[in-house]
Amino acid sequence: MNKKYSQPESVVPINPKTGQRENYSLHFRKCVAAYMAEQGAKQSEIILRTGLSKQTVQKVRRGEYDLAPEVIEAIRSQESNKLTKKFNKLIDAMTDEKIDSSTLPQIAVAAGIMFDKRQILEQKPTVILEQTYSDARLDAHEAELKAKLEAIQEKIGALEIDADYSLVEEGEVSS
Repeated sequence: MNKKYSQPESVVPINPKTGQRENYSLHFRKCVAAYMAEQGAKQSEIILRTGLSKQTVQKVRRGEYDLAPEVIEAIRSQESNKLTKKFNKLIDAMTDEKIDSSTLPQIAVAAGIMFDKRQILEQKPTVILEQTYSDARLDAHEAELKAKLEAIQEKIGALEIDADYSLVEEGEVSS
């Protein structure tokens, strides 16, 4: 039972020949850390994937560094492209044979998750809720609401408060 520990894929690439993390600038690695923090990564994961110290990651999270937004956007775009490729691969894998041997919800859930992640990375909505009304419909709705409000105000105006703080209609005597 000798399992080999596999580290998660590093955002800062590791050279396959040397097994060492590529020599990226400190600024670039801080941008990667900012992107990962933005995506909700845990501090330990950011440290592992970027090689930054705990203190540096904490400062990045607090926004203490002046980081280039265009670099962070390039990283976001790169990650979005990776997800798009995986999403397309999943869609291509939806052959009739696989659909027949898998449950459709399994395939649909996998594709949906990939689609949502790509939308988030591209800073696009995952759900679009929009109602549009014509001016005539809005005017009619407004008139209806005003009529209801006036009816409520008239009813309230017709009520009086009795000595024992109970409500009675105008002209009635409380018992």
